[in-house]
Order: sequence, then C-alpha cells, then structure tokens
Amino acid sequence: DSFGCLIPGCQLDDTTAVSGSPEQTARLAIFPNPASDFLHFELRPAGITSTYTARIVDTNGKTMTEIPAVSTHTTYTLPVWHWPPGVYFLQLLHEGLPVRTERFVVRR
Repeated sequence: DSFGCLIPGCQLDDTTAVSGSPEQTARLAIFPNPASDFLHFELRPAGITSTYTARIVDTNGKTMTEIPAVSTHTTYTLPVWHWPPGVYFLQLLHEGLPVRTERFVVRR
C-alpha cells in the first residue's frame, strides 16, 4: 500500500499506555531535615485516584502518627517539638502497602 506495507493497514498502531506504579511516580519531600519544631512534607501522588496515608515511625517501629493523605498535591505541617530527639521514618502507604520511605531527624 502507500505506506509500504505488504498487508494493508499495517501502519496502524494499537498501543496501550501504562502509567507507572505508585512507588515509581509518587513524590515525597521532607523539610527541614533535621527538624526541631515543625516538619513539613510535600506529597505529589501518582494519580488523581490514588489514596495515600503517611505514617511516621521511630527506630523501634513505634507509630508516632498516621495521617490520611489526599490525592492531590499537598504540603503538610506536623509539630514535632514534643517528640524525643532521634531518627524517624515517614512511610508513604498506598492501599496499606509502603511505597516510599524517607528518613528524617528531630533535634533540639
């Protein structure tokens, strides 16, 4: 045919776009690090229909707080002035499973 195909219509492309998984496309930024009074974290989810929860745990695995996160670009402010100094982890959960973990420090 005019496209150089031996079989007519072979130029038609039938592809399906596959978006990345939540762990590949969700963005999480923590600041300041180290923190003393307040910790800010910015969530940029993978998609509009994604549901995330932010969980903060200490080095012993104790949950300090859990925040249901929305599915839009959001910045959260969390008071940490009453937490003991040390290392903590912010886990981003998608459908109950961790997809991203960021480490931060609380200092006095």
